[in-house]
Amino acid sequence: HDVDLSLRKAMRTTQFWMLSIMLFAFGFCRTSMLVHIVAHVTDLGFSLAIGANVLAIIMGVSMITRIGMGRLADLRGNTYVFIIGFIVMGSGMFWMLLAEQLWMLYIFAIAFGFSWGTLAVVRVPMIADIFGLASLGMISGTLDFSAQVGAFIGPLLGGQLFDLTGQYTGYFLVAASLATLGIILTTLLRPIYMRKY
Repeated sequence: HDVDLSLRKAMRTTQFWMLSIMLFAFGFCRTSMLVHIVAHVTDLGFSLAIGANVLAIIMGVSMITRIGMGRLADLRGNTYVFIIGFIVMGSGMFWMLLAEQLWMLYIFAIAFGFSWGTLAVVRVPMIADIFGLASLGMISGTLDFSAQVGAFIGPLLGGQLFDLTGQYTGYFLVAASLATLGIILTTLLRPIYMRKY
């Protein structure tokens, strides 16, 4: 289909607000994990150096993943890859409820880095798929604001839940729930046809 919506028209669509929630979930999970992962690893009894290693694996895998998953998105479509990213992210959050051994933390780091890189590389192309290219900069910038709101709230809520309970279990459940919501919304996302607008 051939769609090129302005920001104003895009904001009148259900797809815009679905993407806004999806990107909020992405920003929430991504940034709060980056902020709290080292503290969580040390709380489990490991050294600060190991915590830094876990963080480094997340970031390294994220960078590598962007290349491979970008290629897969070209072959299979951006929505398909976005679903994969949220599935891996949500699974990783549930995994962290059980992860207490070092090898489990390293598996999480690989999975989370994979999901972060996957979601990051396809979000703008997916926005272009839905709304077209005419106002892509305005639309993607506005939607990215939702991701930044999630990135702001996530670390604060994670820290608050830890202060209240002395552990990150509550945060992992919230993050896993948001990632699951991301999966659902991505599967429900449908193209826009110009005749409607």
